[in-house]
Amino acid sequence: LPAFSMVRSLVSAYYALEDTRTPVMVASGCLVLNLCLGLVLMQFIGHVGLALAVSAASWANIVLLGSLLRHKLGAWLETSCNPVIMLGLSALMGVGCSLTASFGWPALLGIPLWAAGYVLIARLLGLREAQTLMYAVNRRLKRVS
Repeated sequence: LPAFSMVRSLVSAYYALEDTRTPVMVASGCLVLNLCLGLVLMQFIGHVGLALAVSAASWANIVLLGSLLRHKLGAWLETSCNPVIMLGLSALMGVGCSLTASFGWPALLGIPLWAAGYVLIARLLGLREAQTLMYAVNRRLKRVS
């Protein structure tokens, strides 16, 4: 799912550069990759192979679009923090959510709590992205009140 959501942003960047050809060519290549991987993997692991093929083709789409965009624009993706910290926080949140999932439907109430905990820990670690989010939320709250 992350790859599917990232594709739209990258394709929009190409459209903003008035380049519609590159995303179509990359998507066509990824479609062929998806088809080939699906046919091969389905023989060994059934329907799971199809899901794996879709996921692999989607990530290939992201990598290709991102690489070509870097070639076209130069460095465009910048982050202020260590990806290991973000990955660790995400893993921690995933473990916490899976532990609370056994509570059934009341576990849905935990979603905002886990999200708030994620932002709080990110803020305590001084991640710029969390600070930017908190600034935007505070600005919105001031405008509403």
